[in-house]
Amino acid sequence: MTRFKLISGLLLIAALAGCSRGDQPTNVLSELFSSSKRLLAKEETAAAPTVTRAALNQINVPLLEATIENRAQTAYLVAQRQRTDTQPGVITVWRSDDDVTLALRSGVLIATRGLRDDLLSASALTRDGKRQFVLHHGDNQSQTFTLSCQGAQLGRTSLDILGKAYATTHLRERCEGPAGIIQNDYWLDAGSGQMRQSRQWAGPTIGYIMLRVLEK
Repeated sequence: MTRFKLISGLLLIAALAGCSRGDQPTNVLSELFSSSKRLLAKEETAAAPTVTRAALNQINVPLLEATIENRAQTAYLVAQRQRTDTQPGVITVWRSDDDVTLALRSGVLIATRGLRDDLLSASALTRDGKRQFVLHHGDNQSQTFTLSCQGAQLGRTSLDILGKAYATTHLRERCEGPAGIIQNDYWLDAGSGQMRQSRQWAGPTIGYIMLRVLEK
């Protein structure tokens, strides 16, 4: 079974409880903890924990909500580290409790680790031009896809994230190559330019991942 568990109750409750009032966890925190424990035990009937706006307002750090669409699997990840390299943008590595990581360059997915047929690397986003995706394939093998991409700005839109509205600019990237046609969507904060939400391709096996930044 491919790993991609929801962030464990221990980590999430620690983040939440450290900011809550008093020593007793709230009902929503208890529910998150209980649901995560059942999911980590691989109980098929366990309901996925959800993060509400009320719970989110008690957290001092943002969460990354990631949904692998072809498996309808959702996880909450926390930022593990940030770094820069020779290319523009800041790379943030987000980590789940079972060591699945997603690396994003200013919100653009450039690598996954811990999933089947990982995205080993992806070149930076370009307005129009070629992007290269290197994917894990077989035992210690890799496969490279070079796609020709074109970007389009679809205009301003109001994005609702857990009851909070953000003014965003919707960008769409259409890429074509040997892997077929893929379409990535990005919603950037109209003021700060931060990536608020995206839907990005991570290879033929993983498919599309829907990403949302959850913060106060």
